[in-house]
Amino acid sequence: MIQKVEAELARAQKKKESNLRQQSLDIKVLNRYIGEQGMNLSKETSYAKKSAEAALSRIDREWGRRIGEVKRELGVCREHTHQEEQCRNKSEIHLNETLRNTKAKKRSSLAACDADIKEIAGRITELNAKIKVCKGHLKNAELEREMINEFSSVYECEMEQARMESEFRMKTKWAAVKLQSAWRGVMVRKALGPYKYLKRKRTGRQGSKKKK
Repeated sequence: MIQKVEAELARAQKKKESNLRQQSLDIKVLNRYIGEQGMNLSKETSYAKKSAEAALSRIDREWGRRIGEVKRELGVCREHTHQEEQCRNKSEIHLNETLRNTKAKKRSSLAACDADIKEIAGRITELNAKIKVCKGHLKNAELEREMINEFSSVYECEMEQARMESEFRMKTKWAAVKLQSAWRGVMVRKALGPYKYLKRKRTGRQGSKKKK
């Protein structure tokens, strides 16, 4: 029975240790995945910012060049008729509308980038929550391991106490047997108690020897 209990304890200990190793491996994998996601997030945000800045600078250069050309054309047309001035006004209105549209597109692209960043941040928070849950499981496993160690120590103490008690009982039994055998020898030699008939036999033998 004790060997079965010890085997069960050993199997439980091995199972707990394997579970702890598996959970530690899972935590390492999650940490590696979080690091990769963080690197990807930083790369994506930097790439999005760089692309947005490049697009805005390209648009600004393009529209700056166009505005310069239009202004030069308007300067030439200003020297002419009122009709050319009306054309200049129309061109300016068209350019202003184009700039407004460009700014609106810029704002929409920035909003989309912010939404993507928020989504990635939400994923990171979810991963952090999962890591916290895994850490909680790891703590529970450590507590269970400590309980098993405590139970095994208590079991070993009880087994040692039982062994000492059995040794004490064996020693007391051996001492009692020795005492009983010694006392029986004394009773036989001195013909005491139930061995009184031995005294009569001895006296009878001594009398017969004297008669002879």
